[in-house]
Amino acid sequence: MDTRGPEIYDQVQNSHVLLAKMNESGMADPWTEGGENIEFIIKTSQNSSFAARDYKDQLTFAEQDFLETVSLPSRYINGQCMWFDAQVDTNSSKAKVIDLVDSIVNDAKDGAKTAFAMEMWQSGSGEHLHGIGTVFDHDNTYLGIDRTVAANAFWRARHSDAGHTSFTQSHADGTAITYGPYHTAESLVVEGGTDGGIQKLYDDLCDNGGTDGPNLAITTEGLYRKLCSLKKAYDFGYNQKLGELGWPENLQYRNMAITWDWNVTGQFASGALLAFNTKYWKMKPYAGYSKTFKSTETFNLYSNGILAKARIMQWRGNLACLKPQKQGALTGKTV
Repeated sequence: MDTRGPEIYDQVQNSHVLLAKMNESGMADPWTEGGENIEFIIKTSQNSSFAARDYKDQLTFAEQDFLETVSLPSRYINGQCMWFDAQVDTNSSKAKVIDLVDSIVNDAKDGAKTAFAMEMWQSGSGEHLHGIGTVFDHDNTYLGIDRTVAANAFWRARHSDAGHTSFTQSHADGTAITYGPYHTAESLVVEGGTDGGIQKLYDDLCDNGGTDGPNLAITTEGLYRKLCSLKKAYDFGYNQKLGELGWPENLQYRNMAITWDWNVTGQFASGALLAFNTKYWKMKPYAGYSKTFKSTETFNLYSNGILAKARIMQWRGNLACLKPQKQGALTGKTV
């Protein structure tokens, strides 16, 4: 158990495609500075817009305060390895006992990967991660930013639903760009359609054809198959690196690798394609919790005449996105 312990809950390495991309670029790392909250510094330039009141009030012009420090609480994800004395007695030889523990470790390891892959889509309620669901939810306060008000529309992920069909953002260079609508009940397309398809979403996340665009997209299996049928027409490529990380089913559109996940449908009521700029995502374990789960010593359990040994494993920390506005989604899509 001590030999295999460090790898039992290696949840960061490739348990979810977003985590795999983050880990590849060094965005999933130990938290070493302590504190109850997982804290981040958001670096922004000062807002170029000025707020003014009637001159009779004798009030001076003042720049809008810019954001500095925000935080998320740490979350717990627990699991355990347990084996019964009766199992040890049945596997009498040393080699058989080692095989038994190996099988228990492997089961726990697989269970942890499954659990973490599902946690990635959680909304932050209870002890769940502030995952993808939280970042894409417009009707919440995230990283200290109240995104329910129109003035903070820029801090929302760029996607739409019945209440957020589109929004216009004024930029420092004087331009005003309308983002969306991204929620239309029609077939997913690469170009065209009511919402401009994947091409329009990609360009919007690059700030209309600029740089710093999405490098990963996750969609449903059905919509992924639809894109596969368009592969030749749009000359989709293949992302070899993502395939090597464990997702061989992928397509490459411009700088964005596209794959699918079972849990997309559970998070969004209808078909969705989510685009991520993974450089702005962080996976931060809490102080003392490395990239793997922290484990207790093996201890003995006794209940109703049954003897067992167990080792508790726990991960503590949170997932965060430093720039939700660089993430976006098309929703309401059909094949």
